Amino acid sequence: MMHALVVGGTGMLSDVSLWLSNHDYHVSVIAQNKQKMENLMAKSRNKSRLSPVLVDYHEDEKLKEKLLEISKKPWENPVSCCLDSL
Repeated sequence: MMHALVVGGTGMLSDVSLWLSNHDYHVSVIAQNKQKMENLMAKSRNKSRLSPVLVDYHEDEKLKEKLLEISKKPWENPVSCCLDSL
């Protein structure tokens, strides 16, 4: 399974996030808005292929930490890791 990272994947790119998760990608979705992330997860047919990452991407250090976390995950067993981080 391939991995995709979608920054802002709950707004204008939400259809991209969903399409990728339906086409054998594991998708890490970086977003700032918890409600939009919950809406995206509710629309998904493959929730196990979406990893929500809530972080304000204007905060460089927090974003860097989250990106490092993402890069170390085994995508064969994806986990939704970061919904409560905001």
